[in-house]
Amino acid sequence: MEQNSSTIFDNEFIEETSIRRRDHMGLGLKIYVWVFLITSVFALLSSCYALVHFWELVKKDNTLSSFSGLLFSTILFLSSLFILLEKKWGILFAVTVLGISFLIDIYSLITLLIPDTDFISEMISIFWCVVKIPYFILLLRIKKDWETKAFSAKELRANKSNS
Repeated sequence: MEQNSSTIFDNEFIEETSIRRRDHMGLGLKIYVWVFLITSVFALLSSCYALVHFWELVKKDNTLSSFSGLLFSTILFLSSLFILLEKKWGILFAVTVLGISFLIDIYSLITLLIPDTDFISEMISIFWCVVKIPYFILLLRIKKDWETKAFSAKELRANKSNS
C-alpha cells in the first residue's frame, strides 16, 4: 500500500522554496558581521600579546581586567562566527553579547568623562557605541525570520537526505 503524503507538494518543491538563513542577511549586516569578526580577532591577538609581553605589569595591575578583555574578545568572535555558520540561535547570542558590550561601553564612557582622561579613549568608546547601534537594530530585524522561516545549508542537506 502506498503512503499518502500530508502535502500536495513534493520534496523538491519544498526544497526549492526553502530559504537559507544567510539569504536573510542584507549586505549591511554581512559587512557588520565580518567587521566584528575581524576586529574581535585583532582584539584577541592584541590581548594575548599584552598578556604575554607585559605579564609583570599585568600581575601588579589588575589581572581580572586583562583576562576579561581576552574573554570578551573571544565571545565577540564567537558571536560573529555563529552567525556566519548559520546557527539558529546565533542571532540571539549575538544580540545578547552586543547588548552586554553596549552596556560595558556606556559604563566606560561614564568613567572616562571624569576629568584627566584621555580624549582619544573617549572618542574610541563613542565610535564603537555609534557603530554598534545599527548592527544591533539589523540583528533584531532579522531575528524572527532567522529562527522560524530559514534553514542552514546543513539543515537543508539533512532534509534532502531524509526524503
